[in-house]
Amino acid sequence: MTTLTDAEVQAFRNLCQLTYDRWVTRRVIFEHPDVEAFTHHKCADVLLLLNDITIEHTLLQMAKLHDPAEQLGRKNLTLDYIITYGGWDTQTTSVLTTLRGRLDMLLAKSLKPARNRVLCHNDLEILINEPLLGNFDPGTDCEYFEVLQDFLSTVYEKSCKEKYEFGDIAKRDAELFLAYIQGRSARL
Repeated sequence: MTTLTDAEVQAFRNLCQLTYDRWVTRRVIFEHPDVEAFTHHKCADVLLLLNDITIEHTLLQMAKLHDPAEQLGRKNLTLDYIITYGGWDTQTTSVLTTLRGRLDMLLAKSLKPARNRVLCHNDLEILINEPLLGNFDPGTDCEYFEVLQDFLSTVYEKSCKEKYEFGDIAKRDAELFLAYIQGRSARL
């Protein structure tokens, strides 16, 4: 049982799904074996722009999930909010807290510096020196979304009495877009 409203649970689910959708879209389009062919594509500049946009948006959405439950007197719908205001039993609180700890660990090394210096601010030193911020070690992003799926599924199962799995509509759409771009690149 939970004290979260249905609207809060659905809004949290939607945020997690949105974040997953952005990540999987970018992964399908820009992390495939033939991605180097995009550098010679007629639309190379716009594809590079789409890559940058999807990276920045995904990282920002991920970072916002890790905000505190409250800031400056306002509530944020975050992992912390779900745990703090969920009214969970002791076992569920423990499971969610452990999962949030894993998510924090996976995110901390890769994302916190990027969020604090380039996603939310224009840090002069970073912008001039251009070190790569926001990259995950291989497989860490996949693990992050597996753990986020576990967190969301726990919340959903306890509050809605059913499991929730990330949908694959965005993945299918990205695969169709990629096939179109690859097919068109041969003709352009």
